[in-house]
Amino acid sequence: MIGTIWPTQWTGADPAPPHEIQLDMKQTFSCAGLEYLPRQDGSKNGTTKAYENCLSADGATWGTAVATGTWAADTTIKRVAFATPVTARYVRPRALLLNDLNYPYHQASTPTGAAAPEEQHL
Repeated sequence: MIGTIWPTQWTGADPAPPHEIQLDMKQTFSCAGLEYLPRQDGSKNGTTKAYENCLSADGATWGTAVATGTWAADTTIKRVAFATPVTARYVRPRALLLNDLNYPYHQASTPTGAAAPEEQHL
């Protein structure tokens, strides 16, 4: 459901980036990339500008980021392909910098993805 927005804390405090979420895919996949859907209500408040993505087999050992970069301040789905697929169960996308610095919280729409038996795209 694209109408859902997932924010970091935005009342009572304004924690500065980086903001992250750790996702458990419940089983191991060969991950080749990640998709990020910014909020879809036309606002760029809380949307990711600079990012890094880390993967883990156990949820404790993350290693170096498999992808880093920047995204445009718009509502289009953002996609990043990893240089090589990584076998992992856990995914940790991190927002390092936000597009609108007047709003230090981070927001994303419900994650989307497409999976094939040999490959998981988040």
